[in-house]
Amino acid sequence: MKFSKKSEYAIYALIDLSRQEKEKAVPLSEISARQNIPMPFLEQIMLTLKSGGIVSSRRGSGGGFILSRHPKQITLGEIIKLTEGPLGLDTDSAKEYSSAERQVFFEIWQQVSTTVQKAIGRITLTDMNQRIIEINESREYSYVI
Repeated sequence: MKFSKKSEYAIYALIDLSRQEKEKAVPLSEISARQNIPMPFLEQIMLTLKSGGIVSSRRGSGGGFILSRHPKQITLGEIIKLTEGPLGLDTDSAKEYSSAERQVFFEIWQQVSTTVQKAIGRITLTDMNQRIIEINESREYSYVI
């Protein structure tokens, strides 16, 4: 399964925001620079995330974006659904499957889709940040001779 750059960049931007001081708005220019995300694309992504209730914005001096909820309450599934749309096969397409082979494919793909949705629905920004910390710590103590 492959996700678009929009989803990928949205995840990077939200991880970045979740690592900042609580209640401190972060300018898009800072996120763009740290995460190497093109500014025009990041602006579009943040508008999508804002309309989905994941981030909010502040204007003026000290303005920028901030998470609307605690990182423990924002899941990877929610982010992907906002940026990609619903995952899985269109249930109306099942009507088109007249052969047993096509029906079997549809049923298997629905199972795969359900499993993926459950998995990404459990992973939060907090979980991703914890894994980043673990990876960085393991790299600090990795000596090559």
